[in-house]
Amino acid sequence: MRVLHIDSGKYWRGSQKQIWLLSREERRKGIDSWVIARPNSPLFMRCVESGIPTAGVKVRFEIDPIALAGYLRLFSQVRPSIVVIHVPVPTSCRFGSKIRKSSFEAFVAMA
Repeated sequence: MRVLHIDSGKYWRGSQKQIWLLSREERRKGIDSWVIARPNSPLFMRCVESGIPTAGVKVRFEIDPIALAGYLRLFSQVRPSIVVIHVPVPTSCRFGSKIRKSSFEAFVAMA
């Protein structure tokens, strides 16, 4: 199983710590956990330092079509079973409606 966590935060806050800890624990339990974060953000850097497969997508604003294209490109490369998006619920709902046709088993929005 491959789980892909997505976060667009610039700073290190509770949700970024949750993603980092969750990904580390998933990998410890044998789950292939990946993270997509803003390049050079604290989450991006901690995941890289921890050996968690990490990709960077630049996000300019809440619903960014260029970032969405970057996410879709990574979905085709990483081929996750489950995508967990860690952004505010209204954003994740709009985001989810754009990628619903992708081929993963589950799409989970966490606020």
